[in-house]
Amino acid sequence: MSKLALFAPEATPWHVMGPVGSFIQNTIKTDPERVQQLPLRILGIHTLETVIAFFVTLYKGISGAARLKWVLQTFVFGVFSLVPLFMFKPARKLK
Repeated sequence: MSKLALFAPEATPWHVMGPVGSFIQNTIKTDPERVQQLPLRILGIHTLETVIAFFVTLYKGISGAARLKWVLQTFVFGVFSLVPLFMFKPARKLK
C-alpha cells in the first residue's frame, strides 16, 4: 500500500513551535498509535461535515451544480466552508 503523506518528526523544527511543539513531540513519543489514527479521524470528520452540508443545502433549496460545489468544498475545507453555508440566506421567491 502506498503512502499518501509522509510524517518525519525527526525533520520537523519543534523548537520553533514553542509549547505546542513540545506537546506534539511528547505525544509522538508516548502515544504513536494516536498519531497513526489521526488521518482516519480527520477523514471521518470531513465526511460528517460533507453529509451535514448536503442536508443543509437540501433544506435551503440549493440544488444542482451549486449543491455539488458546496458539498465538495466542504469536504476539502471542512468547517471553514460549512459556517458560511449555515449563514447563507437564500433569496425569497416572488409570487
